[in-house]
Amino acid sequence: GLTLLNRPNDPAKLEASVGKLETLANGLMKNAAGPNGPIFEIKQTSSHGANLHYFSLPLVSPTWAVKDGFWYAGLYPQTVVAAADQVSSKGKSILENPDFIALRKRLGNQPATAFSYANLPATAPEAYQQVLLFSRIYLGAADLFGADTPPMLLPTLNKIMPHLSPAGGVSWVDDAGLHSKSIEPFPGSGMLTAGGGGQVLVAQNALLISILLPSMNKSRETANRVRCGSNLRQIGQACLLYANENKGKYPKDFGEMMITQEVPANVFMCSANDRPVRMPIPPPGANAPGPAFEKWQKELAQWVNDNSDFVYVGAGWTQTAGAETIICYEKPENHHGSGMNVLYGDGHVDWVQDVQRVIEQAQKQKPGVK
Repeated sequence: GLTLLNRPNDPAKLEASVGKLETLANGLMKNAAGPNGPIFEIKQTSSHGANLHYFSLPLVSPTWAVKDGFWYAGLYPQTVVAAADQVSSKGKSILENPDFIALRKRLGNQPATAFSYANLPATAPEAYQQVLLFSRIYLGAADLFGADTPPMLLPTLNKIMPHLSPAGGVSWVDDAGLHSKSIEPFPGSGMLTAGGGGQVLVAQNALLISILLPSMNKSRETANRVRCGSNLRQIGQACLLYANENKGKYPKDFGEMMITQEVPANVFMCSANDRPVRMPIPPPGANAPGPAFEKWQKELAQWVNDNSDFVYVGAGWTQTAGAETIICYEKPENHHGSGMNVLYGDGHVDWVQDVQRVIEQAQKQKPGVK
């Protein structure tokens, strides 16, 4: 069966902490069931040197254990014990499986966040019967309501076996997001894994998604922070360039900065903001110098002032503004309250988590006063 394995930083502390939660859960379940109700209880027993925590239910008995520094979890005590024995006895690893090694080379050598592997030639004979069973549940029900389904939707097993080979996939996460690559003999062959109907693969995919989504979201948020920080640096450069042309003074607003320094309008927007704001489309004739272009630039400048995801507090300041003077900062909601990028008078940008302090400092500071 499918067994989860993890190496916690402090196995003993993990087991003690979860054990206390189990005691609390047992008390709550006992009170909820009443004196005459069914008995729901997380129990413990020892086997093969491991302390098993199991929840006895019909069909399955979810079990977890800590042994030799590893945490194991599965749907049955037997699968957990077998997995723990395999590791403690230093049994063969999947890295010694020549079929897996060959498949891994085909998938590439990128660092893997997660991987899956199925030896389809070995699992297909058993899984095929279960696929037939599950397919007939749906097809048979459809026939009862008047559908005329084919009696043999799948080819016979002896026709499928010659085309089978190991299947697998790899997933990894970087700053650009989530990536995955998979190889299988033919589309749908993943159903022929142990568990019938691809149930194990479905469980694996759900597990991989649950593991990868936090990493993916963290990577996406990190990338958004970097892009917003880059936008603020461009705004800082535009302020300095404007000051060089205007006796050291910073522009009065984003619109003036955009027009005089030719800063793209999207620089004043945050890629992490989910609000439905769309930039206006330039009218015909506004793409070349002339009255229509100048009118369009003024309209776009006003739109930037009204819709920017940044707050500009640099009006009235000059190039003498120091490294502690706040010139511009992100709106707090851009990154869901986790913090914001802040542009300072010397042009540097910092990520700040104390949002309220920055806003109060920006409101208190006065141009020309340090």
